[in-house]
Amino acid sequence: MKWLIVFCMLLPSVSIASLLELKASCDRDNAQNINFFSIVFIGDGGARVEVNTNQIYVVAKEVKVSKESSDFFFDKTDSIGLAGANINWGDVSKQNPMFTLHKLNDRDYVIHWYGFFDEKKGEYLWSNAGEKGADLYSQRSIIQNCQHY
Repeated sequence: MKWLIVFCMLLPSVSIASLLELKASCDRDNAQNINFFSIVFIGDGGARVEVNTNQIYVVAKEVKVSKESSDFFFDKTDSIGLAGANINWGDVSKQNPMFTLHKLNDRDYVIHWYGFFDEKKGEYLWSNAGEKGADLYSQRSIIQNCQHY
């Protein structure tokens, strides 16, 4: 028993950030809600980003800008549906941020969505918010930690 306790103490702890999930809307069951953008922190500076429900899911890398702000950069696709099929993901920059996130408090975060920067075209794709872009209310939106909703 003593060895079991020592073993459990030596196991790496799970960081709080790896459990954090931020959403455009915490009321996902509301039939009128159409914005399902979410960010799930997966540890090691990575996050799974649901840009469009059932259409575009990507993995992003977080780079801290300050204690309360981070830039997120495209790393790779996770799952792509028809909406993302016309994006040439091999041309998407890993040096230009997809979005910036600023923590206001334990519940509210401000996201500034830029989109996916196409290196060959020299412009951001999927840069709108709403019907023809990311599932956000606007390019600059509040997203929430629903544990504090």
